[in-house]
Amino acid sequence: MQNHSLNGAKWLVFMHHLITSFEIGFRSEIVEFHVNIHQ
Repeated sequence: MQNHSLNGAKWLVFMHHLITSFEIGFRSEIVEFHVNIHQ
């Protein structure tokens, strides 16, 4: 049972990392988009 909760924690960390990296990438895309428009 403890092994199962450990896998759950790893999954949560993985999902959090995935969402965070996606948000960072998305924001940098928006910044580049605005820069391209204003040039």
